[in-house]
Amino acid sequence: MTKKHLVFRCNAGLHVGMGHLFRCANLATAFDNYSVHFLVQTDIKTQSMNVLQSYPADWTLHFLAPEMSVEADAKMLADFVTEYNAFLVLDHYNVDEAYQKYLYDKGVKWLQFDSAAKQKMYADIILHASSGATADLYAPLLLRKNTQVLLGLKYVILNKNFQAAAEKAKIRTALQSIFIGFGAGNDKGLLWNCMQSLDEKLLTFIPITIAIGENTLYRDEIMTLSKQYPLIEVLVNEYNLSSYLLKSDLMITAPGTMSYEGAALGLPMLLVCTNENQHINLKAWQDMQVAFDITENGGVDSEKMNTYIHHLIHEKVLVREMSEKCLMSIDNQGVYRIKNAIESLI
Repeated sequence: MTKKHLVFRCNAGLHVGMGHLFRCANLATAFDNYSVHFLVQTDIKTQSMNVLQSYPADWTLHFLAPEMSVEADAKMLADFVTEYNAFLVLDHYNVDEAYQKYLYDKGVKWLQFDSAAKQKMYADIILHASSGATADLYAPLLLRKNTQVLLGLKYVILNKNFQAAAEKAKIRTALQSIFIGFGAGNDKGLLWNCMQSLDEKLLTFIPITIAIGENTLYRDEIMTLSKQYPLIEVLVNEYNLSSYLLKSDLMITAPGTMSYEGAALGLPMLLVCTNENQHINLKAWQDMQVAFDITENGGVDSEKMNTYIHHLIHEKVLVREMSEKCLMSIDNQGVYRIKNAIESLI
């Protein structure tokens, strides 16, 4: 029987990070009986190749020129999808209304990731896996009556490592270790900001695991500081962080992909908002009472960060409550719910 085709069009790089590519790859693993094609626009090709090669799958990878216009992108994409009679998964920030209209007029069927709820949409399926994404928020944006809207934490995409780790996750009962990481893209100096801002006393009695990506800024300074404190463990270019998160009791990160992974493993969080598209997630995690905001002018509010850490060290009941709420919020079925929605249209 001829295989069906699935096309993933996403962006990755220094500015947008690697979260789009990771979540597309995590979703693609559920379609092992399909021919899967990745069309990626990026300014870091080698790292993007390394990400996809870390998955045990035979996917094709095509790089798009970084300077390709939005109009040329839409035409190329429609032609590619039509040639393979494929279903499209669209995950990048350059998808304006004209881009979508072109795909729609060409008969393309697609799922569109969204995080901002700020523009009109033509897609067959809209996916926004945040508890802050509601039907009321999206109703005025839908240009088609038959669009499926997949909203909320039941559609969180976990890769297989995190699905397995989630089965082992336990409710935290005390803050005894901290994980700090901001993904594989340009972290805007946030990791170094955190390390500089931590109370020195914390560095001497709390084990801290920090994850440095390929494009983390101030790598040398971070490594130099870490050598001064035996309780700091540095992970360099480590893609599978699930085992390290399982061993931690608090996560400091951005309210993007890693926040979902931390929540799935029961980790209370301190969050730094790095771009406007993360505001819905940030507010949602706060409203769920599983995270505190430590953002200040695009960086880290050191006073808030240290105050919250010391508070959680002494308030074990609060740690337990936050951890329990995290574990109750996300299950392992998001990938499969999304797969079912896609297959209903193929």
